Amino acid sequence: MTHWNEADLIADAQAILGPGEEVLGAGIFGMANLVVAQVAGVTVGAAAGRRAADVISNITNLIGSPLLDGLAAAAGAVAGSRAGLQATAAAQGVSVRLLVAVTAEKVHVLNQDENLRTEVASFDRDAVDVEVKKLGLNRYLTLTDTGTGDSIELHGATGWIAAQAAGDKVVLDLLQH
Repeated sequence: MTHWNEADLIADAQAILGPGEEVLGAGIFGMANLVVAQVAGVTVGAAAGRRAADVISNITNLIGSPLLDGLAAAAGAVAGSRAGLQATAAAQGVSVRLLVAVTAEKVHVLNQDENLRTEVASFDRDAVDVEVKKLGLNRYLTLTDTGTGDSIELHGATGWIAAQAAGDKVVLDLLQH
């Protein structure tokens, strides 16, 4: 598992934004609705993996093996999870991983994919309503422009097991103070 350190995230955000604004903190988030897509992908992928194991068993005249079924379901779940995430993100015009960069005056939501390094949204810090909901170690961050009502809902994590936890904590702390 890759762990992103804060300095690398800030440097990445700075590279996307350019020298005009100093990035105070950056973290990796995803669109909140991608969590649902990931769960759906896992479910569909696991079912497809089990079906593939059944087909292999029929072709080879082997009796269905619990180990084969389990491995096939796990492989299908992983593939389905990734496919669900990528398809849903692409349909929204965003990358799976978004970089939230906080500067003195703005909050920038940036695509982090190597082939898609653009700004998804930005909010003036003095005109953004920040709402953070906790669900276990997950954090759901909603940023709403108080003038226009435009908003974006993101998903991050703060638990020690999450690769992006350090940066997410910094961003959440900057936005709540």
